[in-house]
Amino acid sequence: MKYKLTCILIFSILIYSCKSSNINEKDNYYVGSCSSYRIGTERQITWSYVHIKEADVKLNQVRYCTHNPSVVSQLLYEELGHWDGLYVDKEKKSVIIFWKDQKIEGIDKKFTYGLTSYHDVLSSVIVYDENDNDMLAQNSEYREILLDNFKKRINSYDTDNKSEYHLVARHELAPIYKQLYNFK
Repeated sequence: MKYKLTCILIFSILIYSCKSSNINEKDNYYVGSCSSYRIGTERQITWSYVHIKEADVKLNQVRYCTHNPSVVSQLLYEELGHWDGLYVDKEKKSVIIFWKDQKIEGIDKKFTYGLTSYHDVLSSVIVYDENDNDMLAQNSEYREILLDNFKKRINSYDTDNKSEYHLVARHELAPIYKQLYNFK
């Protein structure tokens, strides 16, 4: 009996310690079904961190739960053209594509957008400025403007549009993922 109680206690501690915490103190949790093309509720927006080891920087990442997980990549590709660079995290088997020196109307500052790409389930975005300041941090004066801007862009995106993004991603990003996952 004592053995069973000890096992249950250890199991409970392990489960509780593995629980993910919500970094922004909102009641936003991952929505299992991303069935809409639009952001209709705040429950479709979740948060995580991205750690870019080479720069030793940890950034907030907003994640939009939509039916099309590459919608933000598509719309930025159409608006801004080919991305300016990419970061490959071999440990997490993830690729982030970057558009640098981007302006938003009404803000006298340039931003870099970083988006997880191609095989990821959610449209995930990081934003930082020319000094590597996290623009999605809780204390950022631009956080709400950026969140609203991306939400509006996603909700106004023409879902019938046949973006060339997927062709480019297939030729440039798919080989990276094949190498990360050791596919032949």
